[in-house]
Amino acid sequence: MAAAVQSMQGPGVTGPASGEIPPAEQPWRTPEGVHLFGIRHLSAAGAWHVRRFLDEIRPDLVLIESPSDTSVLIEDLTRRGVQPPVAVLCYTADVPVHSIVYPLASYSPEYQALLWAKEHKKKSRFIDLPSDVKTPLYRLQEEIRVKQFSRQQELEAQEDSESNGETDSTAPQPASGAEEEQVRQRTEFYRYSNGLYEKIAELGGETDYDTYWERSFEHNTETGAYLRAVALHSAEMRAMTEAGEKDADPLAASINYLRESYMKRCITEAIAGGTPPDKIAVILGAYHVKGVMETEPMDDAELAALPRAETRMTLMPYSYYRLGSFSGYGAGNHAPFYYEMMYSAMEEGRLENLPEQYITELSRLYRAKQGYSSTASAIEAVRLAKSLQYIHGGTLPTLKDLHDSAVAAMAGGEVTGIAEAFASLDVGTRIGTLPEGVSQTPIQDDMNRMLKKLKLEKFKSAVAQDLKLDLRENLKVKNEEAAFLDLDRSVFLNRLAFLGIGFARKQGRRQDSATWAEDWILCWTPETEIQVVESVLYGDTVEAAASYVMKDRLEKSADVLEVAGLVRQTCECRLTGSILEAIKKLQALASETESFSGAARAGREMSFLVQYGSVRRFDTEAIVPILQQLFLKAALLLYGSASCSEDTAREIADDMAGLHYITQEHHGTVNDDIWLRQLAALAKADDRSPLLSGFAFSILMERGSVTEDELLTEVSRHLSAGNTPEAGALWFEGLSRRNRYVLLSRIMLWKQLDAYLAELEDDEFKRALVCLRRVFSGFEPHEKNGICEILAELWGVDAGSAAEFLREELTDQEEEALSDLNDFDFGDLE
Repeated sequence: MAAAVQSMQGPGVTGPASGEIPPAEQPWRTPEGVHLFGIRHLSAAGAWHVRRFLDEIRPDLVLIESPSDTSVLIEDLTRRGVQPPVAVLCYTADVPVHSIVYPLASYSPEYQALLWAKEHKKKSRFIDLPSDVKTPLYRLQEEIRVKQFSRQQELEAQEDSESNGETDSTAPQPASGAEEEQVRQRTEFYRYSNGLYEKIAELGGETDYDTYWERSFEHNTETGAYLRAVALHSAEMRAMTEAGEKDADPLAASINYLRESYMKRCITEAIAGGTPPDKIAVILGAYHVKGVMETEPMDDAELAALPRAETRMTLMPYSYYRLGSFSGYGAGNHAPFYYEMMYSAMEEGRLENLPEQYITELSRLYRAKQGYSSTASAIEAVRLAKSLQYIHGGTLPTLKDLHDSAVAAMAGGEVTGIAEAFASLDVGTRIGTLPEGVSQTPIQDDMNRMLKKLKLEKFKSAVAQDLKLDLRENLKVKNEEAAFLDLDRSVFLNRLAFLGIGFARKQGRRQDSATWAEDWILCWTPETEIQVVESVLYGDTVEAAASYVMKDRLEKSADVLEVAGLVRQTCECRLTGSILEAIKKLQALASETESFSGAARAGREMSFLVQYGSVRRFDTEAIVPILQQLFLKAALLLYGSASCSEDTAREIADDMAGLHYITQEHHGTVNDDIWLRQLAALAKADDRSPLLSGFAFSILMERGSVTEDELLTEVSRHLSAGNTPEAGALWFEGLSRRNRYVLLSRIMLWKQLDAYLAELEDDEFKRALVCLRRVFSGFEPHEKNGICEILAELWGVDAGSAAEFLREELTDQEEEALSDLNDFDFGDLE
């Protein structure tokens, strides 16, 4: 097939020479005389030939493969000021939202057909299945695909286990014979189908199918030869896959049949409407030409029987990145910007200069990124690319030829150094634009208005950019809007983030350092536009949508910490209509919760709101009572929660530190007396977690509520032979989580610890060593030096020598001994 296709190539870059073709040799004409033009989506040559094809036949009506109900958007698509890439987006009116996207580039044959019709004042419309039919069909197809893929993975895992002689009690149940055969048949079909493209490239003497297609089709400037080649190529591909698809994936085959039958119906209706068949041109995927030629038009009963789901539609900017096949778009190509350069060169009659244009621009990018690229190396790269073209019998170098020559002549044979320049030039970062007044949803209009108002339009780029915000009032400007620009930006970006719109992503900051500054990363993608459009189901503006989602989440949430987070978000998003409802819900949950950690963390959320509410120009008066309530509830729950496992104790200790922080930042606002009484009870308890007991004691020490005698008593009680080594070590770990400078000044504590360890039996010492090693691993180097000095004084040795000795790396034998301790089961010793 490859040889047959290549034999139909025209004279290359010498110019169009369509000529008259006898009707018997025109596989793109229906028996009625309708003209069919088979295309590859996003083909520069296809777009160029479509315009010449239409110039040749001068149709009165142009019909194009795309959902028929989106024909109402054609006027906006062809309006002055539209700059591709753009896309038609169809989405369901109900939640969960399912959407279908139809992207168009300047070199899309469909887009150029629309422009041709407008320029020549001819009618155009879309003729594929309407979106309200396509959406449920594609949704079902995706569900089946995912299910079968999962089953395929399970079967392959099962086969691997059986081949290795392994048995797995958790393995999936064996599939029925019919189910297993269906999964295998589908897998084999798509493996075979995808392999055909590789085989075609191999027969054509190329390493990949994209290069084969470019050399065989994109460089062909003879319209008649191009049409014959595309018709033959698609017909043979269909003949080799059609029967297999019906058996392996009957739903996909059925959808293709329904689409072709519906398109035939639209063509028949156009003829019945009075347009002569020879004045109708149909632009559709080359694969569907044979199906439309041979199928019967869909009748009314068949159309009425199709499943439907209410859909809406809009236009949206798109990006070259998303048009790239590597992004997952099935009909994409591997170099969108390169193909735009190719189309522009064809339109301007300078296709033969494309290699020089590409290499020159590549050299500029490479020089900017690497610092050096000579003119001589660029010239040599062009010469080398043309030599590769001649070797393959082409009329122009392909993109792969250009890449190979650039690597050899410009990058010294190393692709890594020039790969970034390739990506920038091949794919590009362009995002399309739509002029004001073009059909969009209200929330899209609001989004664009806010971007303009907040001076964020420059961030509407596919390249991620940093944005640093200062939420404080800018006293250097004259009007209030400018004074609080960054604060208003923060509110808007927080609303987008809350709605799950990926344009804005806040950089993480430590909670205790959150003040007036915010760091954001902004990046615009087609997914962003889709997420904006889908949010119209919640409201006509970003603020209204965020308010609706907030209300819904508040109604569904029953977790005190989650609702506390929602209260914070209502403030960050300035959703004034939701704040009272959120506070009321939080108060109800605070009175009901029995979770210390939940109440403590929710209290921290409210603490930060009260602290920084003034920065956000938010009245915190209503927040203070709920902060007091959460603090009191957490304090009262502390003692009961302290009977827990070792891992849970460490989490609770972190939450205790958070409550202690509240007492420091809101002294006189929260009930500090109850907090101190709860800490004192926990510090003296013998039936609670020793780690938490020690930590409570350390907080009391920090507050000056512990005398030297009380410290000596508690140290003696916990670090004594009457206590288990694990309990003593855990208590010391809790004690040392805070105030290490204070601990280092208490020589008596280290004497007690030294004496305690000296009294332990060998097995007990090993058990304590495991725990204490974990404790001291968290100490800073200067703190460890301080301990060394104290121990040296206790042992009567030189402090410097002791510190140097203890800082020495462990020997292999010592490391092995400690590793054995970590794995040792101490339960046998009890």
